[in-house]
Amino acid sequence: MQAIVTRYQTDANGSGQVVAKCAARRRVDAWDHGAGVYQNHADTAFRLASSLGWTGRWVAGGSPDGSGYVFVNVERPQEGAFFVVPDSYGEG
Repeated sequence: MQAIVTRYQTDANGSGQVVAKCAARRRVDAWDHGAGVYQNHADTAFRLASSLGWTGRWVAGGSPDGSGYVFVNVERPQEGAFFVVPDSYGEG
């Protein structure tokens, strides 16, 4: 399983769209002006995950460059996963 990265872009006609991609596949959906920003990204990521047969609970955070979101599956324990608790690294 891989993270899904989404971003907003415009097509050649200037219409907005959301692009979701992972290493295995890419998906492009038209921008839904009736939905909010996050919902557009989440819906496209959901459709991509579903098309790959990926299930489970997904969480999102903003991408480092601010261009979209990164969705990560948290349902199954992953090798290298970690939890941060107060004072675990000597910080408050």
